[in-house]
Amino acid sequence: MKDPNKFIRFCFFINALQAAIFIGLFVGLIPIVLISKKLGNGLFEMLGSNTFMYIFNSLTFFSIINWIFCIRFWYKKDKYSSAIFGLFFLNALYAPFYYNQVIIKKKPLRNKIDSPNEDIDKLTKRKK
Repeated sequence: MKDPNKFIRFCFFINALQAAIFIGLFVGLIPIVLISKKLGNGLFEMLGSNTFMYIFNSLTFFSIINWIFCIRFWYKKDKYSSAIFGLFFLNALYAPFYYNQVIIKKKPLRNKIDSPNEDIDKLTKRKK
């Protein structure tokens, strides 16, 4: 694979899609079951089918790759932020939000510390 960023971005889109479906399913599942027991039973049968499980497991594979990438990015470049709590406790649900904030919107990272050489360069007005 020539550009790993394209693959990671693809994993991000799959993860965001799966997280939205997951949240929507559980937020929408409660009213469906309350409205009609027959509709709820049909929905639970669909969720228990082998085809659904194969699709869900393949999407989960890409979500886990995105989650691992986010943890790796946090460890290498954003070590001092509190995002690790969301990444470990909410796992793949928080990973697309973190990826969007840090990679796509390029939120400033917390561990960016000015080095003493930069201060000297500012004083002497040199450029690197």
